[in-house]
This record gives sequence, C-alpha cells and structure tokens, in this order.
Amino acid sequence: MAPVTDEAALRLASRERSARSISLRGIVEPAGTVHSVAKAVQAFCSDPRLHHVVLLDSVTRRPVCVVTAEAAALGVVTEGVRANLDTPVDQILTRCMTRNEGERFDPILVTDNAGRFAGIARMERLITALAVAYESGHPEAAPTN
Repeated sequence: MAPVTDEAALRLASRERSARSISLRGIVEPAGTVHSVAKAVQAFCSDPRLHHVVLLDSVTRRPVCVVTAEAAALGVVTEGVRANLDTPVDQILTRCMTRNEGERFDPILVTDNAGRFAGIARMERLITALAVAYESGHPEAAPTN
C-alpha cells in the first residue's frame, strides 16, 4: 500500500465532517491581509470603501485580528476569534456571544487545519445560514434548551 501524501492527508482532514453539519466552510469569504498596523492604515487610505483588513502574524502568517479603519488610525488591535473551516455555525455563534459588546459582531478569522488564514466569516452570513437551515428543518439548527 502506498503512503498517503501530505497534500492528500490535508484534503482528507479538511473535508466536511458530516453531510448534516452546517460549517464555516460554505460561509467563508476572502479578505485583504496586512502584516502591520501601518500597512493597514495605508490600505484604508488607498481605498476608503474598505471596511476591514486582517492582520497576519509576520512570522507565522497566521491571522491575529480583524482591523477596522478606526482601530488602525488609533493603532489599537485586539485578538480576534479564530475558528476552523469545519466549525459548526451554531458553535461559533455561541462563542461570539461571549465576546465584549464592542467586538461581538466582528467577523470571525477562519483558518484551515494547519492554522493558515482561509478568510473571514461575517456575522450577517452566519446568522443567515443558521436561519435558512432552521427554516429547512436542518437538525443542527433546532433550538436547544
């Protein structure tokens, strides 16, 4: 039997765990990235329509936080919530509700199984996905007591 290549192992590990689960995988979207707050300021100055960028660690290239124009101008960054592509939507929404009020609705930093930045998941899309799943009778969208 031939050994499994690293690429094949990564694909197998990052695939959908269950056909029944609603995960971040179908919700994640691309986002601009920077390696410093100064670069974030430059990005916002270059494109005033930009809402946020993702600050990546300059050494590991893993996501640190979502930076808004206001935060970049003040030089203030706070650690963001990270979640794997296969994290169920209901679980990440529950985690988000425990964040500080000012950060509660910030986008989620989505990573692959190796911890690499895969994109962001905006709260609007998370809530919509859960609502659609609930309306269609998806078992994971049913309210729990």
